[in-house]
Amino acid sequence: MKKIFGLAAALVLLAGCDDGEMTFNTFDFTDATPVPCTTNGDITFKINDTEVLILEMDVETALPNSIAEAGYRDITVGGTNRLIYRNYSGTVTDNTLCSAIPPVSPSVLEEWNGDGVLRVTTYKVIEDGHLIAYTHQITLKSVTFTKVGSNEQVVITDNNYGNIRRNLSFDFDFETTVAPLAELSPCNNDPSGPFYRLNGDEALVLSLDPAIINSTDTTTPIVIDLSDSQDDNDLVLRVYSSTVFATNICSVNPPITPTEKERWGAFDGQIKIVTTQSGNTYTHTVHLIAPQNSTGVNFKNGEEIYVVEGADYVIGVFKNEL
Repeated sequence: MKKIFGLAAALVLLAGCDDGEMTFNTFDFTDATPVPCTTNGDITFKINDTEVLILEMDVETALPNSIAEAGYRDITVGGTNRLIYRNYSGTVTDNTLCSAIPPVSPSVLEEWNGDGVLRVTTYKVIEDGHLIAYTHQITLKSVTFTKVGSNEQVVITDNNYGNIRRNLSFDFDFETTVAPLAELSPCNNDPSGPFYRLNGDEALVLSLDPAIINSTDTTTPIVIDLSDSQDDNDLVLRVYSSTVFATNICSVNPPITPTEKERWGAFDGQIKIVTTQSGNTYTHTVHLIAPQNSTGVNFKNGEEIYVVEGADYVIGVFKNEL
């Protein structure tokens, strides 16, 4: 770490920057773990005795829960995203950094603002075969720190900031494997749907073309390509602020609470519907089928992607009488 610092400092001096006394200490945060402020999750920090490295950014925008096509994302710091190095007069705690009114002691002896590029590599966190979170590994790819009130600069390159974990705000626990399989209920008992299942603060809502709903073909499964945005078939996960009820899904004028926080639409993979008959009743079993070379069906919310792990994931059945 000190070699990196020494080389970076030398490069800055050769570039003609102020060669006055450098008051940057060691910039050694190797053993420190990024800690989020409990009052503001957009601020994380690393502490090394009296030295602190602070990163502030909109994590939902800067750290989307999805794997980048290139394998990494580069984030610019120096504007909306801020990276700050501080040296204090004494040992620092989270209260020093996260309080609305910071304590008088310890005081800030020096502050350096960073401009440059962070590289973020994102990994899935899988438990029991289910995606539960993403880990975002952040590296200071090339950051120039400028001392406040001075022209002194230091360049830090390829320095590990650490990992920030973002847990999913939902469980997507809709798999049904034991008979009788869970039912997808039609809104307002309308056989044309949409159909839904509720689980705490989550609702899974399925809309289908009437021709599919009224199918009596018990020999050939119906396969729907979720990538086709032009048809009337879609599957959406809606996440609410508290327990959700049918009126939130089906009412023309839904209640004010709970509020919908997130909406995830299935966009990659297939829905397979297998139909069986008993008398005049047709039972349609709905499967989510993973795309080729994928571990599951993809759902999207803005730039974030959630993968429902499983090659064949049954979400329930709906019935009609014909």
